[in-house]
Amino acid sequence: MSWNPKGWKHGHTGLVDGKVVMTPTYSSWNSMKIRCADKSRAAYGGKGIKVCERWLGRDGFQHFLEDMGERPEGCTLGRKKNHLGYSKSNCGWETKEQQYSNQTSNRNITVFGETLTLAEACRKYGKVNVNTARCRVRRGMNPEMAITTSAASYHRWTTEASLYQECRHRDVNYSTIVNRIKRGLTREQAFAAPGGCL
Repeated sequence: MSWNPKGWKHGHTGLVDGKVVMTPTYSSWNSMKIRCADKSRAAYGGKGIKVCERWLGRDGFQHFLEDMGERPEGCTLGRKKNHLGYSKSNCGWETKEQQYSNQTSNRNITVFGETLTLAEACRKYGKVNVNTARCRVRRGMNPEMAITTSAASYHRWTTEASLYQECRHRDVNYSTIVNRIKRGLTREQAFAAPGGCL
């Protein structure tokens, strides 16, 4: 293999065995430009996300390299604020976990006094994976409970939640029904018993 940077002033692209190759840093810069120029990409060009003027044109890559430095291994180019474009002040080299946490589809939650994405909260405090926690939060469970409740405890919670909903629907006191069930009545018997019984 021979590296031939002839005609490439920055040395980040060249010909290897007759094929154009790019360094990871150049590849990230090039991919960024392509994403933003493509109007069919809803999250980039189609959304109006642009690359700053400094990173475009003849010296664009050189300026990008000055501003961002070489791409660290295991990282990709990410934006801190997804509604803004690509520029030195809004970009950084990020791990996959950091990129995932910065997606617009993520929701921030407050757990144990900290505001984190659901994924971050699951990694830090969770007993369940992020998809399980997301489903639980959508169903109305408190975020702290959603990430720390085991599967067995969650089954009890959903049973209690549905019992509470049924009590509200029937206009019956929830505590009364729970006490009847604790005394050995089935759910159906607890609802059928007259108000003054037990």
